[in-house]
Amino acid sequence: ESQLEQSLHNLQNENRSALADAKRHLASVENQLADALADTHHVEKSVQDQISDLQNELQMQRNSSDNVKRHHAKIVEGLKSDLTKARQLREESASSLQQDMEEMKAEYDESMIYYKDEVESLRSQLRSTKTRADADRKE
Repeated sequence: ESQLEQSLHNLQNENRSALADAKRHLASVENQLADALADTHHVEKSVQDQISDLQNELQMQRNSSDNVKRHHAKIVEGLKSDLTKARQLREESASSLQQDMEEMKAEYDESMIYYKDEVESLRSQLRSTKTRADADRKE
């Protein structure tokens, strides 16, 4: 009977020890889950911040592109005005008109090259921004 009581006592101690181990393991798992949840919230906030930054950058690029378009339109209007003046001068001097037209064409060509490069640069920046955003979302 004493041996039975001793065995029962040993089993109770083993059960208590196993229960304590299980509680410690459960607490560890709960801590890991809490840390993972905090990390998830942090990542979500970071991604939301990045999306907001990218949206702001995109809007700035759109505004910049709109400014370039408006400036280009002003240049075109200026060139149209210059062309009208050049036609009037043609009656006065054919050689003077030819020289003026060549100068205006060179300025126009330079402006077109410049603004085409600017527009392509903005498009490239936008593509790069979108690529980074896509990569950040995948992470």
